[in-house]
Amino acid sequence: MKSFIWDYRGDQLTNRQNKLELKSFNHSIIIGCGGIGSWVALDCALTGKFANLVIFDDDDIETSNLNRTPFRVCDIGSQKVNAIFDLIMERRPSQSVVCINEKYSFQRLIELCPTANEYGTIVFDCRDDIYEDLKEFSTKVKIWKLGYDGLELTIDGNPRERHVHGQSQGYTTVPSFVYPSQLIANLIVGHVLINCCDIIKDNSLVDSNKMFNDVITFDTGDLLFKIIYTKMLHEHLTFNLKDKVKESDSEESSKKSKCSKIESESSGSKRAVSTTTIVATPV
Repeated sequence: MKSFIWDYRGDQLTNRQNKLELKSFNHSIIIGCGGIGSWVALDCALTGKFANLVIFDDDDIETSNLNRTPFRVCDIGSQKVNAIFDLIMERRPSQSVVCINEKYSFQRLIELCPTANEYGTIVFDCRDDIYEDLKEFSTKVKIWKLGYDGLELTIDGNPRERHVHGQSQGYTTVPSFVYPSQLIANLIVGHVLINCCDIIKDNSLVDSNKMFNDVITFDTGDLLFKIIYTKMLHEHLTFNLKDKVKESDSEESSKKSKCSKIESESSGSKRAVSTTTIVATPV
């Protein structure tokens, strides 16, 4: 027999993170709720630092999605936005969430969330394909394009007509498992809350230490090799999430690392199905 009584006290949920002085934002716009977007949405909700979540995706859950997403067997056949809504409500019933089972459109976003194009909005473009609709956001909004191909991850902090992974108007299947998709979500959400500074002189929201402002692509195989095998298994390793990643001067290390800065711009998307909008507001 299972029983559950929800005894919600906001301080109990957040008191262990309050001393970290994480940033807070008005809106988190998640475009695409697949391998990366589902974890981004859940991470944003669990932090409690985004007043409103807006999630776009027009796709349904298939069995193949379960190897890299938080979705459950019982969610197969359901709309991705419905399933992520349920997962968020199970953990954070006070979170304001708007889930739209449609392809992303800027006009639809502003209809549902008129203040989404203002300061305090973070956009996570997690689509599989490349589009130019991110141009419609004002410079007040900080945008990241996220993508992966097998073990290779890309974070683009300035996606303007550049591609990350995916180059045509259509979905391309790539090798995947849970580690890359969950890792990239954790990296970017954590980075936003820890390192993203407030509005600065040029009226744009940027990273306080310039991390992820350009395109960075790295191979998780190299990351595992460098951190786990060369450090964790041989010596005690402690590092601060606020610190920049320091590049090694040795040629051998640079050969093993496929980290590269690229200049490219981006977007991506999926096919359209039925239209459903779910709205939850704080209780």
